[in-house]
Amino acid sequence: MSTKHIEMSPSYDVFLCHRGPDTKRNLVSVLSGMLSCKGITSFVDYEIPAGSVVNPAIKEAIKRSSAHIVIFSSMFEESSWCLNEVDQIMNIQSSPGTSNKPRKVIPIFCDVQRSEVRQRAVDSKYHVNHSTIEDIKRWAKAVQGLCQFAPFEYNSQTMCQWEKLQEGVVEVEAFIKKEARACSSLSNQDRSHQRRNPAQGYNVFICYVGQDTKRNMVSVLRGRLHFMGITCFDNYEMNHEPEINPHIEEAITKSKVYVISFTKNFASSKRCLEEARLIMNMQRSSSTSSTTRTVIPIFYDVQPCEVRHQPENSEYHKCRETGSTVQEGESWSESLCELSKIKGCEFRSENMFQWEELEKILKEVKLSLKEQTHGSFYAKKIDEVQMFVESKKKCEDVSLVGVYGPNKSQFVELLVQKIFHEFDAVCRLSNLMEEASKEDWLLHVMGKVYSDLTRLDSHERLLVYGSHYEQILQRKRCLVVIDVVGNDLYQARELLERLKSKLMNGSVVVLTSEFKHMLKKVVNVDELIELQESKGTLMICYHKGVDVHEAFLDHVQETFCMYGLEVRLLSKDELFSHSESTRNAKVILCIISKGFSIAESKTMLSDVGCSKILYILYGRDVMNESPPEPNCLRINFEESEFKRMEFKTMVNEAVGMFRRGNENTSKLVIDFPIGLEERVDEISAHMGGAVVRCSVLDWVLAKQPLLNQFIIDYMWNLRKHVSV
Repeated sequence: MSTKHIEMSPSYDVFLCHRGPDTKRNLVSVLSGMLSCKGITSFVDYEIPAGSVVNPAIKEAIKRSSAHIVIFSSMFEESSWCLNEVDQIMNIQSSPGTSNKPRKVIPIFCDVQRSEVRQRAVDSKYHVNHSTIEDIKRWAKAVQGLCQFAPFEYNSQTMCQWEKLQEGVVEVEAFIKKEARACSSLSNQDRSHQRRNPAQGYNVFICYVGQDTKRNMVSVLRGRLHFMGITCFDNYEMNHEPEINPHIEEAITKSKVYVISFTKNFASSKRCLEEARLIMNMQRSSSTSSTTRTVIPIFYDVQPCEVRHQPENSEYHKCRETGSTVQEGESWSESLCELSKIKGCEFRSENMFQWEELEKILKEVKLSLKEQTHGSFYAKKIDEVQMFVESKKKCEDVSLVGVYGPNKSQFVELLVQKIFHEFDAVCRLSNLMEEASKEDWLLHVMGKVYSDLTRLDSHERLLVYGSHYEQILQRKRCLVVIDVVGNDLYQARELLERLKSKLMNGSVVVLTSEFKHMLKKVVNVDELIELQESKGTLMICYHKGVDVHEAFLDHVQETFCMYGLEVRLLSKDELFSHSESTRNAKVILCIISKGFSIAESKTMLSDVGCSKILYILYGRDVMNESPPEPNCLRINFEESEFKRMEFKTMVNEAVGMFRRGNENTSKLVIDFPIGLEERVDEISAHMGGAVVRCSVLDWVLAKQPLLNQFIIDYMWNLRKHVSV
């Protein structure tokens, strides 16, 4: 038979000694998870890989651990494995030469009395199969020694698991970090568990029967939510109240996610049944409003079918009898039936590890809150467009709305559903870049526009001339959506000019694009909707004039915008007169040129709170300046060759300052997102034609038909890999 030895890490922070059947699925699972949240590694024997030789692995783990937590439970002293582990732990403590590093031992007495454990050790009353007298004496001595350490006494019937175990975690953390007091969340915990003003609302509402799960599952779930910064209401202090009160009802109304723990005694609690009814009412109302809510049922040692059908021999049949009226009982029964049909989590306490199962629930909670945040964010943006469309109702001209950011197409779908009734006709144009590569593309595109907006069939279209189309459109208010406008400036302008000349009556054209600069400065939209929330402000300080060319600034600005950064340009004069405007900047990019020296910039930025300042030496006139600090790049953009790699270096360094400490930093960077040929020509003309384009630019410009696909592929890869 082949076996393998477990590959041990250099050391563990904590070794958890416990009796598996008693505590591994509940207390040990939770304690190990809580330590992990603090970055404290722990060894538990049930995580040893299959096929490993167990005994050597455990001995090595005890030897390499800095702290040992011994959890005494009702069956602990019946196991020779557990008692041998205690013996080894105490031998390490009593043998100075065993290790140079300090050790800590924390005994936890789970549902047993320390005095009784000590007395059994004194009396050597151990009844373990295949044990010898020498074994019993050795174990008794070890247990007596262990009982001398300051204990934690945990009673699962009267104490809340998270709160009690947190005390032990704090002590371990203080020891591991060698601090007088742990920088733990224990003090924060007291603040986070204070009752929140219901007017502020909650992220999560937990509905449960106190006698069933308050001290174990709900305690841990509640603690994890607070630890993650997710506010929750769980009537912790009012769970003993038999009926619902206005405070709880208001909390239900203002919560976003509902976690309902269906347990054996749930249907016997009038308060729980009423909470479930109110939650189901909120769930029904969310389907007809812009507010979305999520229900996550947990079937804790009960079957969903029992909650749904409520058979006579089931505890859930009591919901019909608990009500003071027949109508009340029927409404509770109906709510339970509907809630049981929602996909949730089936929790079996006898064979599931509590921490791991609760992590699955937390994942669902976080996902629901994230989706609701996006939904509310989109709703707000759609309201902005709707107000804009309403304001242009009596306008004769065509208005342009630009949409920039992730998930543009999905947003536009929702937008059209919301505002289409404001218009007489709607036309949707997708993938304009692909259409623009075809011969006579504009004729084909306008043909689709006419067809969709006039709603004439193929036979009628043959009988109608172009001027008649225009007459029909002059009587309509139209909505045209152009999804994914490319980077070709001329094609976009040509199509928009044609649409502006044909549409009227307050018609609206909605454009989506990867390029914010394209929408703002080239298309010049009347309303810009940004779906991407800013990940930080990048301030670009420069000398306004001939020192730094405007085309270069445009490239820099839109490149960083593509990373989701809010970019602000601040000239030297503006910096001098409004230095306070830089206080919210996360990173400052200071372009040093002939008219803006390093010394001047340092003086102007001396009072700025931002510590991340990147200096760029722009142009041959400042190449000899002495750099003030390591964060200084010498990039001569006005050399005879327009260096692509220097631009990459600058962008990567600036973005890297935002991402400092993020292991997922991507090396991908944008090369001049739009207007490539036009911009390089502008810079070339500015420098008297001295620019010699690099080989990459020559290749791209020589193959103009491939330019569009080149940019599409580049931006698609960027969207998949870049995340600030």
